[in-house]
Amino acid sequence: MWSQWKQPSFNRNDVMRMLAARGRDADGGLSEIDLRRADLEGADLSYLELSRVNLEGANLKDANLDGVRLFASSLRDANLTGCSMRQAVLTLVTLTDARFTNADLTGATLCGCDMIGTKWIGASLKQASFLVHEPSRSGCDGWHADFTGADLRGAVLSGLKNISIERTRLA
Repeated sequence: MWSQWKQPSFNRNDVMRMLAARGRDADGGLSEIDLRRADLEGADLSYLELSRVNLEGANLKDANLDGVRLFASSLRDANLTGCSMRQAVLTLVTLTDARFTNADLTGATLCGCDMIGTKWIGASLKQASFLVHEPSRSGCDGWHADFTGADLRGAVLSGLKNISIERTRLA
């Protein structure tokens, strides 16, 4: 999907200029952008629609991703510590080894996401939904995911598979 050559990392100002210059696609979103290792600490990316965006290894610490819609994208090994993703919708997103420590995903929907090795330590996942992606029948695979201290009160867990939710708050 993305080229294998080394992409230079971008900082928040570079990315914001790139997003402004690129404009939105026909659906009102942004697609096929390679932002590997981008430094987006504290960036406001709220309510963007992103399709096939590579954010592998990106620093999204304390970023505002409220209401963002991510489709067929990658956040592999991204740092999302302390970020806000309230009401975000992630569909078929690779979250392998991403860190969501103390992140707020209240009311978020994760559908068919690969969550292998993801760290959710202390994250708020209240009223979040982990669902099966119906066309592909892919659930959210949480093999070796760490939910220690996460708040899953009211969450819909029907699409989660291969997880252990010991030391989490469910009620």
